[in-house]
Amino acid sequence: MISRYRMVKTTMVGVFLVFLMGYAFTSCADGGDCKPAPDFQLTDLDGKNIKLSDYRGKVVLLNFWADWCPPCKRELPDLIALHRQYQDQGLAIIGIAIQSKEAKLRKLIEEQGIAYPVVIGDDDINRRYGGIRAVPTTFVIDRQGNIIKQRLGATSKEVFEGDLKPLLNQ
Repeated sequence: MISRYRMVKTTMVGVFLVFLMGYAFTSCADGGDCKPAPDFQLTDLDGKNIKLSDYRGKVVLLNFWADWCPPCKRELPDLIALHRQYQDQGLAIIGIAIQSKEAKLRKLIEEQGIAYPVVIGDDDINRRYGGIRAVPTTFVIDRQGNIIKQRLGATSKEVFEGDLKPLLNQ
């Protein structure tokens, strides 16, 4: 039987990991092996099918998030700003909402003015991307469809720009 103290301590460690600011969990930008981003087809809140393969030739930020997640909400204004600033240079952002309620998502999207696609994630997409254990988790994907970096935790616009600018200039 796990003691209550140990359970609280383990939970606190998990919460701490969620709040890490822009921690690069994996990276192939520095000479590591790049893996192709798993393709998927999910439906946005308007019923439109979104496929990652349709974004080939663009740099993609694939952002796993949730409507109940404070760090995710804190990150939204920077993602919105990145979308506005770099979409004409080939940046696409796709939000994958996990464990979220559709009504709350619609309200948050409207309140924040999110103009990039937001789809509802499922167990399959979670499995394909290695099991998302904390949100936000964001994958940086190059124009060829390779995962360049995985970031765990809320990440600032400036950190994302450091990841994106070299890819957008290729």
